[in-house]
Amino acid sequence: FLASLFPKALVVALEPAQDNFDLLRRNTAGCKSIVPVQAGVWDKSTWSKIVDAKAESFAYQTMECGAVEPGAIAAVAVPGLLARYPDAAPLLVKIDVEGAEEVIFRGDPLWPSKFPLLIVELHDWLLPHRRTIANFLACVSRMPCDFVLRGENVFIFTRAERAEDVGAPRSD
Repeated sequence: FLASLFPKALVVALEPAQDNFDLLRRNTAGCKSIVPVQAGVWDKSTWSKIVDAKAESFAYQTMECGAVEPGAIAAVAVPGLLARYPDAAPLLVKIDVEGAEEVIFRGDPLWPSKFPLLIVELHDWLLPHRRTIANFLACVSRMPCDFVLRGENVFIFTRAERAEDVGAPRSD
């Protein structure tokens, strides 16, 4: 969908689970502007694994395993992805990670401000009393941005143009 909307854009699509990654590759075959990457997203480069392989394919959860072990999947941090594609200008990031937002947003607090739009599905309801959105809220509360809640997604429209704007008082 994004590749058709923005034909000159580079779309980097991460999917850790093998069955979903196979579907991603089939769905994007022949589209040179989409780079499928079999990996999860984390706050650092590490290894992760699927917690419950018997879950529905849209509901897999991951956890860090820290070392290569059977079933281990690479996990990357968003700043690392941005460094891997230095000529790409970030436009949006869509995050639906079944609770791993707890980890993704605990790392580098500046990467979200590089995207004009973040779309995040939050999962506190799925993991009660774990405060999986606490790091997300701490991170985006420092950014000049607007929030729009639509269904299960939060759309965060950032207004920071420079990393040093993050944490600056809002002027409006």
